[in-house]
Amino acid sequence: MSGWNERERAIEELYQHDQENQFKALTKAHRSFGRWVADQMSLSHSEAEHYAEGFVQDFIDGATTDALLQKACIDLSKASIYHPKIFLEQEYESFFREAFTQIHDR
Repeated sequence: MSGWNERERAIEELYQHDQENQFKALTKAHRSFGRWVADQMSLSHSEAEHYAEGFVQDFIDGATTDALLQKACIDLSKASIYHPKIFLEQEYESFFREAFTQIHDR
């Protein structure tokens, strides 16, 4: 029976590790995407960092990626910058893939 318990514990630890890496990758992707959006709006460095951290905080507070994309779309349109939603989705996905690779290649 202890062999089964050890196996179960190992699976749980692996799952927890995967979840932590997923969270880190999503956080990094949200921050990078937020910086990209801020750059599109020509915000100063400090404004861009604050803006990007807002994306991370929204994610931590439970906002979905769709909500993030909607916020970006609204903020960009307020700055008279128009990108199709599919373009924003592709940009976000590229940041996520990059973050995921960086986290998992450690």
